Amino acid sequence: MSIQNDLIGTRQALRIHPLMLSRWLVPSIIVLMLCSVAVFGTIWPLWIDEIFTARVAGLGDPSRIIGALMNGVDGSPPLLALVTSLFVRMIPLDPELVLRLPALLTFGGFLMGIVRLFRSRMSAGTLATCVLLAGLLRLDTGFTARPYAFALCFSIWFIVWLFDAHATGKLRSWLLASAFLALAIASQYYCVFLFIPMAVLIGTRLLAERKIDPKVTLTVISTGAVLALHLPIILILRTWTKHYWSKPGLDHIFQLETLVLGVALSVGVVGMLMTTGIRHIKRSEFTGERLFLLTLAALPMIVVPVIRLTTNAFVDRYLTFSVIGLVGVIGWMLDLPQVHVWLKRVTVAGFVGAVLVQCVAAVQPRAWLPRYEAALDACSELGVVVLCPSTCVITEASHYDKANTGFLAYPLDQDAELRGAKSDTSFRIMKANGVAGFMQTVDLKALLAKGDAFAILTDERLTYEKWVQDEAVAAGYRLREVAAFPGVRKEDGRSIKILMASRDAVSAKK
Repeated sequence: MSIQNDLIGTRQALRIHPLMLSRWLVPSIIVLMLCSVAVFGTIWPLWIDEIFTARVAGLGDPSRIIGALMNGVDGSPPLLALVTSLFVRMIPLDPELVLRLPALLTFGGFLMGIVRLFRSRMSAGTLATCVLLAGLLRLDTGFTARPYAFALCFSIWFIVWLFDAHATGKLRSWLLASAFLALAIASQYYCVFLFIPMAVLIGTRLLAERKIDPKVTLTVISTGAVLALHLPIILILRTWTKHYWSKPGLDHIFQLETLVLGVALSVGVVGMLMTTGIRHIKRSEFTGERLFLLTLAALPMIVVPVIRLTTNAFVDRYLTFSVIGLVGVIGWMLDLPQVHVWLKRVTVAGFVGAVLVQCVAAVQPRAWLPRYEAALDACSELGVVVLCPSTCVITEASHYDKANTGFLAYPLDQDAELRGAKSDTSFRIMKANGVAGFMQTVDLKALLAKGDAFAILTDERLTYEKWVQDEAVAAGYRLREVAAFPGVRKEDGRSIKILMASRDAVSAKK
């Protein structure tokens, strides 16, 4: 008996108490995430959207920054560029790391907000799991000089204070909730969709008690004020949606991330309901807060199809804050006492696997330039202007100055681009950045009418770039391939081409 008691005592001594687990494991996960994004932020080259952030923030003067955004140089609200500009001027470190430092700090604020929101609503082990999932899933936002980390941070703290205001009715909580929602929308306009789960939360009290806290008007007023301040920029961006990327259609409804998470969430919910039986889950489990999180998790499935089938002016990362609802729903399901332990383990493993797949895909180098270096060197020896219809290549080349970018230019022809690429998004971006002096552009109609020889740097894998070649041929030019290089991906083969365009038959044969 004494031996058995000794064994039991030893097991209890070795068992980690949940409070101890939360004290060391969760902070360790947060430190690991922040170290990871710091490393990635140091070694990963900037991608095209980050370069736009660098250019706008580099203007320094707030009036010039807002003026550039008014002209369509970048589609983000001014807050990102204003904060980044302040960091770049005040911190004497590596320019690219400083450029990404605001995102790193707000990403840390997001992870701490996850802990603050769920620490009293989840068990210690579940909290650690959800912090890990949230961090992995949004790891790329932590080292990207874009507004997504801002939106995550301000959204999670909006929810923290919204739940507190809903439960206590304190004026201070409503004021903080209103302030953080205003900051979230000032970071990313799509954060206005947080009103959908908020309406669900307030609706639960309306149905149960037949009343609404009048202080909710503070949140509505603050949101309206932020949108009103940004209205001139929003109206400029609205003109982009007419021909944004491509025509809307069923084949563009969801991207990989939304599909992976949607399927994972659906399988987890259905599996748990089949195992436990929905009749065993008490109605008291479906609180207003959990309905809020469930609606937030499902927000991409609600919003994305509507936008994609109307304007197509959307990518899944615009609703990055919906991950807060996702991890909240996962935590709720994992803590249900009716759920079998084996199903909890399978669910956690499945979600971790899905998130790791997404994480690996997200943190792959996005810079196209290294594959184009040899092609750019060859272009510099041609002695003619080189048209590059790839916004990524010309933007990165002009930023990193890997080649003498004086010969490289983006062809501007809105009508031709609409005919060939079914979109004028690149035209608008490049025209705005060309006017701002960030890169060279060429009027394609004027160039073709002039009749001088020029070259085209293109990737035959990207069929939407072919419109420049079609316009040249229609204007009487002959195209001759002068060089070919390996594509961005190994399976692309030698898809990067340099074409010489000339009306002179003799020079075309040389």
